[in-house]
Amino acid sequence: MRCQILSTLVVLLSGSATPSLAMNVSINDDGAVQFATLNGVIDPETPKQVKDQLSAAQKKKPLALFIQSDGGAYVAIKPMQDAILDLAKANYDLYKKPLLLNFQTICASGCSILSSMLTKNRDPKTLEIRVANDAVFGFHGSVIRDNGKTDKTATIEAKAELEKQIVQTYLDAGVSPDFIKAHADMFKIHFKQTLFSAKDMCGQKTMVIPPDSCVENELEVYRWIARMSDSPEQQKVLIPIDPAKPPPEPLPAEQDNKPLNQGPQKLPFVG
Repeated sequence: MRCQILSTLVVLLSGSATPSLAMNVSINDDGAVQFATLNGVIDPETPKQVKDQLSAAQKKKPLALFIQSDGGAYVAIKPMQDAILDLAKANYDLYKKPLLLNFQTICASGCSILSSMLTKNRDPKTLEIRVANDAVFGFHGSVIRDNGKTDKTATIEAKAELEKQIVQTYLDAGVSPDFIKAHADMFKIHFKQTLFSAKDMCGQKTMVIPPDSCVENELEVYRWIARMSDSPEQQKVLIPIDPAKPPPEPLPAEQDNKPLNQGPQKLPFVG
């Protein structure tokens, strides 16, 4: 039975039963920093696609990476983590600056496993994570598939074993056991997501994202990116001004070019 379940774990972990959009990669050169946006499903081809495209762009200027995804294939999550960690190390080696990562709007299912893995395995010196409070993270169980279709004949035991493995995947990724225990029922639900705000994730110290990664809104994300810029002019470009509101306070001079996290953080190891 366990061998059968292990084979079925190579299924789609997604908030949508039949997602059709592959990961879209767009790159916008905005002065001192290049903004790369990844949007869509993380499929088995995504890690190589992302690494190839962003490695080429990265040779020109430092990266700021924005990700939003409803999920993806289980087998693609670790390779995607490895691709981002490789890009982060290369960014630091090239520019002595961390890769700037923002989970934007929604990070659900397979993406929430990815964010957990990156939280656990990153070197904060090379990978900085910031998330606006109103971004959301989604969780659910998975389903057993037979030739691409839901296997409605799967036994209760088989479903329970798969649920157990999904939970173990989150634990191995470093998610807080207390969070998983408190919300155990969400892993019994197939394709109907339980959503939590980034503010919830940080407040509960779930380790889905770093507890200190939450900022008030997207404006603060851009202010954070601006700290990494060498150019005062670029800081003005990267901090959007709303004419109806007072301009944001200028960044302290000593903060320019410095990541907000100083030195490695000790993250709990669960697994």
